[in-house]
Amino acid sequence: MDMEGYKKGVKCSDCHSFDMDILSSRLFMCSDCGVVVGVENQIRDYFLHYTKIIPDEVYTRRDIQDHINIGLTEYTLQKVIKSNFRKLDNRERIYYFSP
Repeated sequence: MDMEGYKKGVKCSDCHSFDMDILSSRLFMCSDCGVVVGVENQIRDYFLHYTKIIPDEVYTRRDIQDHINIGLTEYTLQKVIKSNFRKLDNRERIYYFSP
């Protein structure tokens, strides 16, 4: 599938803008319309939609960060990975999406 027309990143659920700011480790805020949403819910929704396009994809930590496209703290990234992804192998840092 040609993914050139698609943009990676978490977008606002109301106005569909990609201009999201981090308020805290739990909240995003849209810079355009001001709506506040939960970090984990927004990221989970993003990967749910992405897995419909490309199912069974595996991710490294860097891939997950690139998909989110917002500078999360290490704590928040760990929390998102732990709650929404499963390790493919105990020794590797390769994950698959499994909410």
